[in-house]
Amino acid sequence: MSIPLPFALRHESDSDHIQIGELLVLSFVEMYARKMPEVVVSEERKNELRDIAGKRAFGETWVLVREREIAGTFFLVKPTAAYPEKWLPRSALLKHLAVEERFRGQGLTQIMLQQCVTLAKSWNAESITLTVRKGAHGVAGTYARYGFVRDPRGDAKLPTVELEGYILDLKA
Repeated sequence: MSIPLPFALRHESDSDHIQIGELLVLSFVEMYARKMPEVVVSEERKNELRDIAGKRAFGETWVLVREREIAGTFFLVKPTAAYPEKWLPRSALLKHLAVEERFRGQGLTQIMLQQCVTLAKSWNAESITLTVRKGAHGVAGTYARYGFVRDPRGDAKLPTVELEGYILDLKA
């Protein structure tokens, strides 16, 4: 899949961190307000979303840009990283995929997911895993359309959230 002009996909840079963090916070807060209004995004969660530099030790953050504006982003954890949320060895973990609201519906999620696959394969990952908040059916459906399948091994019941695991097999 080619990237539609005028968009470009690239690795994040230090100058992107504020814009990426605010895109993530806004995307998560807006999505939950619209689709799951009972969910409150805590300040701790917002700070985690904004900590782009802190993720570098575990993987890579990528951005989809139009001129100087970030239209989308994702973070992919390396299969060899000792990241607390990883639930399968030899698997990359996808986190924090978001598209800025006015750019949605243009196939940008597909482009970023394809980059995830390319990157994970370059790391010799056997699969890509991710978790979705229980009840977030639209998000889960987006990943299912790309080929991710439900995998209960990735489920987690945390004090403030229940997560459901999904996996994309890269060995096929």
